[in-house]
Amino acid sequence: MHLGLPALADTAKRLGQPAPALAPRIKLRLTCRPQPAGRVLGAGTLEQIHDHLVLLDRLGAETVILDPTFPASGAHPERAAADLAAFERPTEGVIDLEHGRLH
Repeated sequence: MHLGLPALADTAKRLGQPAPALAPRIKLRLTCRPQPAGRVLGAGTLEQIHDHLVLLDRLGAETVILDPTFPASGAHPERAAADLAAFERPTEGVIDLEHGRLH
């Protein structure tokens, strides 16, 4: 992402077009224990996922779609619902939905 976004902005500028908005869709996989470095965006503890959201915000993401469904949960939709519910409760003070920003 660090290399692709500037290249995309340069191409848009060269073509006289606005750069498209960054609105990534990331998998939400909330865990109790910290996950190792190199994990996919959206996986880890609440603190690790918050760090991912901060990174995406710094990269200019206007919107981030948190997708609680992933191949492992396909056969277990209750797991996806539980992950999303577990993420929503503690993020009330972290994500300002009304103003569209992180606290």
